[in-house]
Amino acid sequence: MSKVGYAPLLRILSGGLVACGSGQADPGEVGVYDGDAGSFTGRGDATTPSLEVTIAAGSTAVCPGECATLTATAAGGSPPYRYAWDHGLPAGAGARVCPNTTTTYGVTATDSAGHAGEIVAVSQQGSATATVAVADGCTDAGAPIVDAGAPDTTAPTGTAHALCNEVWPLSYASGNAGWRARSTQGSVAVDPAGNIYVATTFSGTAQVGATAFTAAGTHDALVVKLDGSCNVLWARRYGGALADVFVDSIAVDAQSSAIFGGSLNGTVDFGTGAVSGSFNAALVVKLDASGNTTWTHAYGGALSQDAVDDLTVDATGNVVFVAEGSSNADFGGAVVNAQDHDFVVELRSDGSRAFSEAASTFGGFSPSGVATGSAGRIWLAGQGSVAGDASTPVAAQLVALAADGSLAWTHVIPPRGSGLFFSPFVRVGPADVAVMAFDDGFPDDAGTTTVVRSLGSFSAAGVPGWTNGASYLNDQEGNFDWGNQFALDSAGNAFVGGVFSGSLALGALGSLTAVGPTDIEVKVLDTSGALRAAGSWGQAGLGLSPHDITVDSKQNAVVVGWAYSSGGSNAQSFFVTKLGW
Repeated sequence: MSKVGYAPLLRILSGGLVACGSGQADPGEVGVYDGDAGSFTGRGDATTPSLEVTIAAGSTAVCPGECATLTATAAGGSPPYRYAWDHGLPAGAGARVCPNTTTTYGVTATDSAGHAGEIVAVSQQGSATATVAVADGCTDAGAPIVDAGAPDTTAPTGTAHALCNEVWPLSYASGNAGWRARSTQGSVAVDPAGNIYVATTFSGTAQVGATAFTAAGTHDALVVKLDGSCNVLWARRYGGALADVFVDSIAVDAQSSAIFGGSLNGTVDFGTGAVSGSFNAALVVKLDASGNTTWTHAYGGALSQDAVDDLTVDATGNVVFVAEGSSNADFGGAVVNAQDHDFVVELRSDGSRAFSEAASTFGGFSPSGVATGSAGRIWLAGQGSVAGDASTPVAAQLVALAADGSLAWTHVIPPRGSGLFFSPFVRVGPADVAVMAFDDGFPDDAGTTTVVRSLGSFSAAGVPGWTNGASYLNDQEGNFDWGNQFALDSAGNAFVGGVFSGSLALGALGSLTAVGPTDIEVKVLDTSGALRAAGSWGQAGLGLSPHDITVDSKQNAVVVGWAYSSGGSNAQSFFVTKLGW
């Protein structure tokens, strides 16, 4: 805490002489001014003590969402004192502060103008500051965990703690944006400042923070921005009468603009004028950091069944997405013929088309995941028949494209059994090392299909690196789609999600114990594929079904999904939770 004091002083002496003095922590010297002679004569010490201000903080570090009390105390000068705080806080000696991020608060104290004989004391002012840090989270005992703030470069270790969470009452009726969509039930991204962006689909009613929403159509889209402490900053609903809007994926660029993708059936105004989709159109919408719509696109033919399956944004703000379709589609250039196949599309930051291509150009391949790396490179993860032969079992594939959309290389992962690959997914880290997740289904001796989740890394040139198919990557509930959701931090560590019940053994890390019928789990693999850390979150009476995960610059994992009442089968609420180490 800092403190500053000033002590200007004016003395009216006999014979028209005036004495002036000034000081800070100690009294200043005094000069006597002779008005007739026009000069100072004599020197002395000012006897009125300077005004000093201090701030006492009830806590200099608080858990996310908590508050601290600041108390200012003035000494010296001429009491009583008046206190004025910055940040719009009420006047007075005490202030209650509830910062969302680490904040420095200042106060200025002013004493009263006093009269004593022939001495007139000019009002003095003193100021002080105090900083209250917002912790990255708190231990189970409530002690703040404070991070230095710089991005971490090594994998976290140990067990995570919940930093903050939100649970919103929402209704959801089943439906999908596309046959291979990652999930129409929730997607999440974070911006460079740590703000959280959530997109989902709902029916009926929704309560997000203090705002209530009612769906205009059968299915409406909901996009919400939260700060790093899970406080809602704004929320937007998109829908129309007799319309369906499904949201599959959301991404955020360096300017904190949010881009979400999915599908549209009907006519809806997203903020830039009405757009329509006959049957289903692939939908892409861009919002600025304040939630205002920048541009909207709906792509598809009159009888199309188009939908965005995955979407990302590169370092320059270009938007790349993969979409499935059963009809020709015009993405702003030549009509792309993708009958019963899929599309790969890149849009510039202003929404104009950079390129569009049928995924069949790269062989018998149906992409379900997309990621970008350096120099505009693009990676696609999906499934297809080996060597384009439809008679062979389905294989997982990773395809790398150059910045212009041309094919760089393809890597095929043959199936170990029946080839039941569930929506392979890809993320790209430092040095353009790609990590792909996939679920491989194969029958055991009894004929029962077993699904094994695997993650594998590939160099920028497509050379396989580490592979991890360990049992701890497979959640206990057989939620296949969730198995494909993982995120990479800035160092290339993989944060993998899952769901479990009861107790989950994690070898040397110990075990996790579920609080509710099913809890979420997050496991961290380092850049060699080794398990380094884990964490979980749940609530009593709620069965959690996670659907997407992301990680911020401080290696905090943010997970979103749906919560079900104990024993129930219908979604009752939507959750956002943030875990930190």
